[in-house]
Amino acid sequence: LQEYPINNMVTGYASARDMKKYEGELHDFIPGTSGYAAYWVQSKFNIHCENTKMKRK
Repeated sequence: LQEYPINNMVTGYASARDMKKYEGELHDFIPGTSGYAAYWVQSKFNIHCENTKMKRK
């Protein structure tokens, strides 16, 4: 179970696109398996999300 999410996080490339699709679900998808891994990924998306939200407003 740990290998599956970790692998996705390591790649991040193709996963990044999917993450943007359901960034909200990510929280539910990773309850605590690889919190540290999902953290750095979310951090990157958080900046992108904030920029998009500001531009949209």
